This record gives sequence, structure tokens and C-alpha cells, in this order.
Amino acid sequence: NEGAEKLFGFTSREITGQNVSQLMPDPYSKEHDNYIKKYTDTGDSSFIGGAPKELIGKNKDGSTFPIEIILKEIYKDYQRLFIGVVRDIRKRKESEIQLAEIQEKYHRFMDAESDAMIIVDGNTQQFLECNPAAPHFFGYQPEEFMSVNFKDLVAETELSPNGNSPLTITELGSTHRIPKIHPIKKDGTLFS
Repeated sequence: NEGAEKLFGFTSREITGQNVSQLMPDPYSKEHDNYIKKYTDTGDSSFIGGAPKELIGKNKDGSTFPIEIILKEIYKDYQRLFIGVVRDIRKRKESEIQLAEIQEKYHRFMDAESDAMIIVDGNTQQFLECNPAAPHFFGYQPEEFMSVNFKDLVAETELSPNGNSPLTITELGSTHRIPKIHPIKKDGTLFS
């Protein structure tokens, strides 16, 4: 169809009647015919039917790009046919790479920071994440620190009458700096 023409760079006239392996880079193109033969002989396939698969497509100009494909088998007039629905996933892959880079920068920042950094669920006051300095800062072992509640690290005098810590987050994504808080180490020591 027109979408396939745009995606692969071939006109319908150019590609019709040709082996579909032209739309695949090596080694997929070299193995394609053997793969189809194995499937038609045994019925064994991890690609035909089921969930979409991520593969690499090849444009007429030889460039390659990531695709997602769903392959289905049909019969028409006793002829066995395969239908491929192909989606260009370049933008998604670029976004995944950008997200991975952002996450890597975030983790490098968290790991390098010498001050305790804690991400707390505003409703439950449970820790969602912390940097390596945080458990040491409060006198905990890293494996036990994530099970501690934020209010367990704040002096009783800092708690409101209902027992909540002064960290009350009412807006998604908000950041609060709490002045004059008196944290408590695991051994009960107060410090500023």
C-alpha cells in the first residue's frame, strides 16, 4: 500500500513479485527463505501470529531503521499467504534512547551527590528512592533504609498533632525544602 511505499522507498510496481527479503538487511534477508521453509514444513514459528515483533527494515536506498511487525497467515483460494503489518518505530526508539540517557544522568547525579537525597511518596511518606549517601547519613544499612518511613526520621517535636511529618506534598511534582527540621539517626541521635 501507499504506507509501505513511503516506508521502504519502493513503488508498488517495483516491489510486487519480488522476494520480501529485499526489505530486510543481512543476516535476516539471507535466512528469510530458510525460515519460511522451516515454518511451512513444521508450523514452528516465533514470528508468525502472536504479539508484534521488533525487527530492522531496509529502505530502497540501503538504509536501515527499526520496525514493529505483525505477521499473519491466511488462506485465499487454497493459496497460503502471509500478511505483514509494519509500523515505523524510529521515533519511539529515539524517545527510548533519550529516556535512557536522562535516567543515566539522573542516576549519575544521585550517586555522586554527597548529601542525602530522598524521594518520598507524599501520601504514604514511604521512600521511593534514595541516593547511596542517604542511608549512611541516617545511620542505616542500605538494604534496611528503604523500608523506613519518612516520619521515623523526624523528631517528635517536628510532627504535627495528627502524627504526620512536616513534609506534606499537595501538588504533583512539587519540591519542598523544610527549614529547621531535626532528623533522627537510627540510634536516636538528633542532629541538624
